[in-house]
Amino acid sequence: MFGVLAGDLPITRLRECPPDAGICEQRDLRCMLLLAQFFPAAGDRRRSLIRKVMAEPDGERLNSQHTAERLRAYSALCSVSWPEA
Repeated sequence: MFGVLAGDLPITRLRECPPDAGICEQRDLRCMLLLAQFFPAAGDRRRSLIRKVMAEPDGERLNSQHTAERLRAYSALCSVSWPEA
């Protein structure tokens, strides 16, 4: 998973990726997996980890700039190594 998300391995290496998945389906799967890492759901323990990694303040002090920074990082990773490592 980490190799795929970092762009070092092709998405086809994940068991979640059907063997007959087309390019669009592969891209969408990888983008959704990245999105879940950058914006974990409420109650997910990774929420505090992503805040530390992104050097963000506690939840009540988050602002639109923090969201924009996460989206820029997400966008950069989406474009890395697509479609092949």
